[in-house]
Amino acid sequence: MTGLATLALFPAGCIDDPGADPEVLDTDEAAAVTGAPLTSVASGKCLDVKGRSTTTGTGLQIYTCNGQDNQSFNFTSAGELQVYGGTRCVEPANGATTAGTKAVIANCSGQARQKWTRSSAGAIVHQQSGLCLDVEGQRTTNGTAVQIWTCNNQTNQRWSSTGSGCSSGVCEVVQVATDTDLPWGLVSLPDGTVLYSRRDADDIVQLNPSTGAKTSIGTVPNVAGTDGEGGLMGLAIAPTFETDGWLYIMHTSPTDNRIVRIKVVGNQLDTSTEQVLISGIPRNKYHNGGRLRWGPDGKLYATTGDAQNANLAQDTSSLAGKVLRLEPDGTVPSDNPFGNYVWSYGHRNPQGLAFDSMGRLWEQEFGNTVMDETNLIQKGGNYGWPNCEGTVSQGGSGCSTAGYIAPKLTYPTSEGSCSGIAIVDDVFYAACQRGTRMYRAVISGSSLTGVQQLFVGTYGRLRTVEPTLDGNLWLTTTNTGGTDSVPNNSNERIFRVILGD
Repeated sequence: MTGLATLALFPAGCIDDPGADPEVLDTDEAAAVTGAPLTSVASGKCLDVKGRSTTTGTGLQIYTCNGQDNQSFNFTSAGELQVYGGTRCVEPANGATTAGTKAVIANCSGQARQKWTRSSAGAIVHQQSGLCLDVEGQRTTNGTAVQIWTCNNQTNQRWSSTGSGCSSGVCEVVQVATDTDLPWGLVSLPDGTVLYSRRDADDIVQLNPSTGAKTSIGTVPNVAGTDGEGGLMGLAIAPTFETDGWLYIMHTSPTDNRIVRIKVVGNQLDTSTEQVLISGIPRNKYHNGGRLRWGPDGKLYATTGDAQNANLAQDTSSLAGKVLRLEPDGTVPSDNPFGNYVWSYGHRNPQGLAFDSMGRLWEQEFGNTVMDETNLIQKGGNYGWPNCEGTVSQGGSGCSTAGYIAPKLTYPTSEGSCSGIAIVDDVFYAACQRGTRMYRAVISGSSLTGVQQLFVGTYGRLRTVEPTLDGNLWLTTTNTGGTDSVPNNSNERIFRVILGD
C-alpha cells in the first residue's frame, strides 16, 4: 500500500501492520457546550443577566461583552437557554406569553415556558408564545432590557454566537425541521433556502430555515427503492443554477442507478426537462453509493457502491465501486484516467465527498465488518477493496498489493458507518450512522489531526452533513426506516450546527 494511513481510530492489535502505533483518541463529548456569549447583531453587545445575580426573576439586558459567567449561555438539545453552567434557564416573567413581557432567569424546570428554538437567521423564538427575544425599543445602550416581542427579523431580534471560541469547535445545535421520510441529499440554494431529497418518498422538499416551512417541489420520475438502501439519493445544484436552474440528482431506478438533471422553474421541478446523464450503474439492495459533489474544476463527482459484487470495484470498465467524474452535460471529461467516467476505484460503498481549500477531494467509505475509511482521492487511484478493508487484508495479496492507496483515517465499523462529509475552513466533518456521532478533524497537509467525536448517541444515526452558506453546517438524521423502501415511516430531524472558532 502507498501513502500509509497517518491517523487511526482502530485498536493497534487489529491493524494489518503489526508495527503500527496509531494515535489513541479520546471521545470528546463537548457537544454539550459549557456556554458562549450571545451577541445582539444590532449593538454588538452581549445578552447579560443584570448585576451578575443568580436570583430567580432577575431580568436580562444587553451590556458590553466582558466574558463573565452572566454572559455565558448554552442551548440544550431540549430547547432550554441556560446560564450559570446550567443552573438557571431563561423564561418570560411569570410564564406570560404576551408581547412586551420581560425575559428573566429561573430555576430550570423543563416546563414549556422555558423552551426556545433558534432560527437560522439568528432569532431566538419562545416556543410557547411564538414571540422572539427582543432588545426593547431597538435601543443599543447598556442596560436596555430584553423582552419577548412579535418576530420581525430586525437586527435587535438577531443574536450571534459564531466565533465565540467554543472549546469543541461547535457552539450549538438548532433543530430546524422534522420529516417523516429520510432526508438524504441536501443542498443550499443561493436565496438561503434548502433543497433535500426524501429517499423513499421520491420527492424533493424546499425548506425555509428561517420559518421551518417546507414545500414539496415535485416528485422525481422513475425512482425505485431496493427494499434496502436505494432510492432518491444525492443532490447538487449546477454552479450556473441561478441562470439555468439545473438540479443534479442521483437515484435508483427499477434497473440501475443513474444520474439525471432536472430544471427547477418557479420553485417547482420541471420534469419535462429531465436529462439522463449516466445510466447503467449497477444497483442492488445495498451498496448503491449516491453522493454528488461539484469540484472546483467545474466537473461533477459521484460515488457508486459495488452493488454487493465486490469484484466490480477492481474492474475499471465497470461503474460500480467507484468515484465518477463527468462534465455538466454528462459527457466524459477528456482527461479522465481510463477513457470513461471512472476517476478512482477499489471502493466498497462510498457515500461522502468533499473538497478542501487546495481543491483536493476527500471521500468517506463504509467498511464491511472491520473498518470504515476516509480517503484522499487521487486521479486513477486504487483504494484496495475487496482485497483490503481499511488497512486490514481480506483476500489475495491484501493491503500489501503494490499501488493500493491507504486511507487517511480508519474507524471501527461500530463507531463509524459514516455517510456524508463536509469541509468548512479546512476542518473535516463526518456524519455517522451506526456510530451515532459526528467526527471533526483538522486537515493539516495530507493528514487529519486533532480528531474529536461529537454528539455521541445524542441525536441517533446521522446521515448527511453539508456546509451552510454562512460557514456552519446542516446535519440530518436517519433513525428509522433506513433499510426498507417504505415512504413516510420515519421520524427524522434536520439541524443547523453553529460552529465556533
